[in-house]
Amino acid sequence: MLEIIILEDWQHKLTWISNFIKRYTEFEELDTNIKLVTTDAQEIKNFVQACTNQNILFF
Repeated sequence: MLEIIILEDWQHKLTWISNFIKRYTEFEELDTNIKLVTTDAQEIKNFVQACTNQNILFF
């Protein structure tokens, strides 16, 4: 499974991007999971350090 992390400063864009990716991956029936949606880069750093999965896609 491919895990997805989304980082965006603007909350409006963050919501739009995450909704788009969710709809697209469901439509294409891709084996993905949005694991983290955030405006804080430190959250991503903490997540990646604790994560054991190496299949991560960043937006």
